[in-house]
Amino acid sequence: MLQLDGSLLQHLPQELRCDRDVVTTAVQQNGRAILWASGSLKQDVSVAVEAVKQDGTALQVVSEVLKSFRNIALEAVRQNSDAWQFVDKHLRGDVDFAIAVVQNNPEMAEVAAED
Repeated sequence: MLQLDGSLLQHLPQELRCDRDVVTTAVQQNGRAILWASGSLKQDVSVAVEAVKQDGTALQVVSEVLKSFRNIALEAVRQNSDAWQFVDKHLRGDVDFAIAVVQNNPEMAEVAAED
């Protein structure tokens, strides 16, 4: 069922929302399903990567620490430029990171320059 509708994760028992395989399946279908994952899985790098690959704005829900991970933030912004607002402020100020973002999406030049 989760392969068809990742948001069903919210209706599963807590023990399943703590299961990496279950949560990974959900976020691969609906990145924002990470919202219903256990706290520890919101801090899991592999789960976060899968979530932002599917929906860049899932970056909003991952742990604050992961928002500063270059690979996760870059993947999120690649998938959806709206994710820029959820990238750690120090990373947004990093020139090399901003260049990588703009290389992947030239339309981000103006937004990246503002930070």
